[in-house]
Amino acid sequence: MSEKITELLPDVFYIRNETNVGVVAVRAGTLPLIYLIDSGPSEIEGEYILDVLKERFGDFSLRAIITTHGHPDHAGAHRFIKDSTGCEVWCSQKERAFIENPDLHGSVLFGAYPPKELRSLYFRPESCDVTRIIGKKDLITLEDGRTLSFAEFSGHSPEGLGVIIENPDGQKVLFAGDAIFPRDELARHWIPLITNPLFFLSSLDQIEELGPGLAHCVPSHGEVISGNLAETVELNKIAILSTRQCILSALERHGRMTTDSLVKFVADYHALSMKVPQCALITSTIKSYLSELQNERKVRILSDDNTLYFCLKT
Repeated sequence: MSEKITELLPDVFYIRNETNVGVVAVRAGTLPLIYLIDSGPSEIEGEYILDVLKERFGDFSLRAIITTHGHPDHAGAHRFIKDSTGCEVWCSQKERAFIENPDLHGSVLFGAYPPKELRSLYFRPESCDVTRIIGKKDLITLEDGRTLSFAEFSGHSPEGLGVIIENPDGQKVLFAGDAIFPRDELARHWIPLITNPLFFLSSLDQIEELGPGLAHCVPSHGEVISGNLAETVELNKIAILSTRQCILSALERHGRMTTDSLVKFVADYHALSMKVPQCALITSTIKSYLSELQNERKVRILSDDNTLYFCLKT
């Protein structure tokens, strides 16, 4: 059982899987009340989560799934778990659109009607109705007196949320979603999906500010961050800034470039061998960097001979 579900603080757990799923147990009645943070990418993971909960708690009542953000690997099992248990589904206002309309994921990455590689179950899970909107101003008191609060972690997605559970002794665990990646994940995915680099850096600053009061920070992928949070924040910042610099270096070396040529430069520099889904993710991320660099007046966008180019602003 210890390999399936790990207790971080009394009645605060996480289930290690493709996507780490948080578990808060409330023992205030005849049955344990369970709050999940995220659900995983598909019905298969949803079945696994319910099996792990049954093995750990016996009979239980699932109160709600709290969503860090609406990407399929975090909300793909929402529908199955909700249908199986009758639980509520909570998320922020902007992320609601992606959970209730999963076709948006492929369209955001590719534009308009995406190819079949971006219409697979991984990118297009079953839609799920959201029952409660939550945000950074909310403070929720659980049935046993503990509190849930939220931090807005944008940058990876439009309105991601960090979920903070605080025990009566003041100890806290942060379920950070994809606002931070541990060292092992960055080693494998140095260029994570980014919708706004500056917002992502701001979210990292928020996590660092929370750091002194945290017992653990649980990212959605990889190992729990406990004693090395400041170092992990710094490593994430280096990853963001290095990709930014890679784009600027490409434009300095080659002059004006198309998005495709920039993506190839960045991928070749990092020795990536991309298939269609990863290429779509990286392309979307590079476009986000370019838009931000234009806002900073470091990059200019121009159209010439019906082709869109990017170049350094002189």
